[in-house]
Amino acid sequence: MIHPRGFASITPSHHRLSRAEIETLIKFGWSTHALEKGVKRAHILYPANGALLQELYTRDGSGTLISRDLYEGIRRADVGDVAGIYDLIDPLVKRGTLVERTKNSLERDIMSYYVYTRDNLIVATGQLKRFEGGYAEIGCLVVSKDYRSQGRGDAMLGYLERLCYQSGAAK
Repeated sequence: MIHPRGFASITPSHHRLSRAEIETLIKFGWSTHALEKGVKRAHILYPANGALLQELYTRDGSGTLISRDLYEGIRRADVGDVAGIYDLIDPLVKRGTLVERTKNSLERDIMSYYVYTRDNLIVATGQLKRFEGGYAEIGCLVVSKDYRSQGRGDAMLGYLERLCYQSGAAK
């Protein structure tokens, strides 16, 4: 049933749901209502010691975040990302894993870079170079050590592969 203010209300006919499920649905309703009224983000927390502090003062939090903006996702890089990309790839350059890229070269080629961000922090990057004749090359695929083995590298690679196909690069 829909409440007059726009969110779900629970009636006795919903007896299949546990009390925790009902409370969660109500919290999602209130959160959605707050977002519609202009709040940027809503946090739903389990009532445990330290949960609020962890949610508000760490990037990964402890609860569920509902956001109106892009909290985590992949986008084309811009000049404002050069320092973040440089800081991300620099350790691999120093180890000899990646070819050196100066900040000037990153800035010059920025339109070929993509970044995976989480709350405006660059956690992964990749470069897509397009060539004539249906060729493309994916390079400089780097994931921050703090975010490895969580699927972000796979997501970035998949995104860049889809861009290759969409642009007609089959080779």
